Amino acid sequence: MMSVATFKIGGKEYVVVPRKRYEQLTRVEQDAIDSEIARKGRAAYLAGKITPIPLEKARRRWRV
Repeated sequence: MMSVATFKIGGKEYVVVPRKRYEQLTRVEQDAIDSEIARKGRAAYLAGKITPIPLEKARRRWRV
């Protein structure tokens, strides 16, 4: 069982999770962002708008 704490500051509720779980969640988020960037890049490539570019350049161009 994972320990989780919640608290309020200034009327906003916050959740504290273990670091390992936080890192898993942020990795999943980054993977989703990279997938969206890849989808946009593929569409642009197939439309003849761009040639293949490195992921870092794509991240800057299609920042989600």
